[in-house]
Amino acid sequence: MLAARGLTDAGVPVALTERARQRHLFSLHARLEVEYRDGPGRGQPSRLFLKLPLVESPLSRVMIADEARFYLAFGDDPGLPLVRWLAADPDPEHPSLVLDDLSDTHTTPAGPVPASRRQTEAMIDALARFHARWWEDPALGVAVGERWDAAMVARTYSLVQEHYARFRDLTGDAVSPGRLAVYEAVLPAWPGLARRLVGLDRLTLIHGDAHSWNCLFPRDPEKDPAYLVDLSTCRIRTPANDLAYMMAVMWFPDLRRRWELPMLRRYHDRLMAAGVSGYAWEDLWWDYRFAVIVHLFTPVHQAAGGEVPPSTWWYNLERVHAAFEDLDCRALLNATG
Repeated sequence: MLAARGLTDAGVPVALTERARQRHLFSLHARLEVEYRDGPGRGQPSRLFLKLPLVESPLSRVMIADEARFYLAFGDDPGLPLVRWLAADPDPEHPSLVLDDLSDTHTTPAGPVPASRRQTEAMIDALARFHARWWEDPALGVAVGERWDAAMVARTYSLVQEHYARFRDLTGDAVSPGRLAVYEAVLPAWPGLARRLVGLDRLTLIHGDAHSWNCLFPRDPEKDPAYLVDLSTCRIRTPANDLAYMMAVMWFPDLRRRWELPMLRRYHDRLMAAGVSGYAWEDLWWDYRFAVIVHLFTPVHQAAGGEVPPSTWWYNLERVHAAFEDLDCRALLNATG
């Protein structure tokens, strides 16, 4: 592994010790320590982070293989806020990923407690950097992601309808008539709204699972930046899709009402500073409310898919509906993208 990354000029590795192991919803994580005969050379890692699929989960194999392919293709791009990768194997049966272990310099919040305001600002900065790198990039849909066209809108709408029917059967009368009425109003408007995603105008590559536990926050923000991790769900969307997932889906109303607008303003400032043009504040605000409408179906897909536990999607359902009402997203239903 070190040879493949050009890191064998100095220290000779003689032992590898497992320091910790943790099982997550879709992966197994291990932290490893490397011992070198004469100590590590310049750039050689002393600690490694190993990510493997769960043996019993085909979906986790697909996700880690996709993430490994992303690192192989783009992991060395200096424009992306990524941890240094050391090995990536997209083998469909035995995928794996090895990164630098940054646990000495970075941390994540103790879930489900959200990140602090300072940490959230660091994640906003990382997302702005990630989105700016891919902004309207001609490689979108060619080297990475799938571009939206009329056929994709139709396929996605069919899936939304299928999952919503399954969600209704699953939840029964646990979801109020008022919530169901929201879905019944949104569903006919969905194809028109989704036309916003066709082409590349003001679109980018998003993280796709941008909650604060998929970000490594620096212990010393003056010294280190934040890094995005878990890059198996990158896709072409409006940039606000990540922001609405981070805030409207993941934050309870009290926190969201205090931090939402300041974080959106900060994001827009950072995006402009990174060189993006032709994307006014009003564009971001429209896209954010549009993304909240899209994310009404995030808990629907999670419930219908059966891979995400109710302890996750039930709270997501409550939070995103609160955002839909607070932001008067219903006013967008007669609009077209």
